[in-house]
Amino acid sequence: MADTVTIRLDREQRRLFDAEAAARGVGPSTLARDLLDERLRELRRERILRQSRDAAERYHAARPGGTDIESIDGLDPDVWAGIAPYEGTVGGSRP
Repeated sequence: MADTVTIRLDREQRRLFDAEAAARGVGPSTLARDLLDERLRELRRERILRQSRDAAERYHAARPGGTDIESIDGLDPDVWAGIAPYEGTVGGSRP
């Protein structure tokens, strides 16, 4: 059995909550789980985006002399250096 969480709603919140559950054709527990799950996914996406921005800022700050990244076909030169050669493989050359 899953853990239980108890919340208190004032009359207006409960009225709106019950109306939303009825409109969706679900009970109050299902609606609470659905809303909580939806919001937790949103928060996770926001956290991932924030962490990605922070990582990008750290990456750019760590570049020698604060130089900008020069793009070669849309890729950072450091990325190009780490790509295995295509020669002798199916497709034969880099894009």
